[in-house]
Amino acid sequence: MSIQALDRAYARTFRALGDPDSQCQYLLSLALGREDGGKGTRSPDRRVKGCKTALWAVAWAEGAAVRFQADSDSLLVGGVLAVFQALYDGAPAAEVPAAPPEFLEEVSREVIYPEVRENGLRECWRRVRQAAETADRPPRGGKIR
Repeated sequence: MSIQALDRAYARTFRALGDPDSQCQYLLSLALGREDGGKGTRSPDRRVKGCKTALWAVAWAEGAAVRFQADSDSLLVGGVLAVFQALYDGAPAAEVPAAPPEFLEEVSREVIYPEVRENGLRECWRRVRQAAETADRPPRGGKIR
């Protein structure tokens, strides 16, 4: 499934949940369901500055793919980061620039505050995009030789 198709599926889920309480429960379940919870990302150089919650994120290129890991001291933000990870970790770098996290528009502002969106989550997206720009890509119309 493409990044955009998966993003639309998450957007539909948040829209269907509708109320902030249901969205909170869903995000909590996503956060608690993460295998490692992103704990390995907690280092000063990965800290996202200016975010209302503590948030750590790292994105890097691995061949022609993007890798993404993140963690937060907030379970709700951890749920959003689980979606980011589902969208971008292992995604083809060539698809990333055209696939911003649109599902966030469906998450209530009562659930994820504007300061977290504008500072923390925007920075996560910037790091993912930047990793995609550094990925190895085959030449257009040809194979890697």
